[in-house]
Amino acid sequence: MFMPWFSYRILSPPTLRRGKPTINFPEFALSEAYRKAQYFNNTRTVPPPHVLNSPFYHIPSYRDVIDLHGNNIHDLYSNLHVYRPVSQWANNKAFWAPVCS
Repeated sequence: MFMPWFSYRILSPPTLRRGKPTINFPEFALSEAYRKAQYFNNTRTVPPPHVLNSPFYHIPSYRDVIDLHGNNIHDLYSNLHVYRPVSQWANNKAFWAPVCS
């Protein structure tokens, strides 16, 4: 991070967040899509909306997202190992036909 005069920031102001990095919305959404597509791929069923305790409706926690993407912060820079299967499942209309019918 640079100061306005392009020198390195030596002291961080109190407004900068300290501690472990947070997971952003794209990582949460991609993790949820991956788990839902994986669940549907294994069972070929989608539970009814009132069965909220089903793994299909599980909202990923911080730990779930980190476990899926990788334990190292640098693993979050490349999410292709999660994106590729989700992209293939999302673009396969025959895969989702039982859900839409």
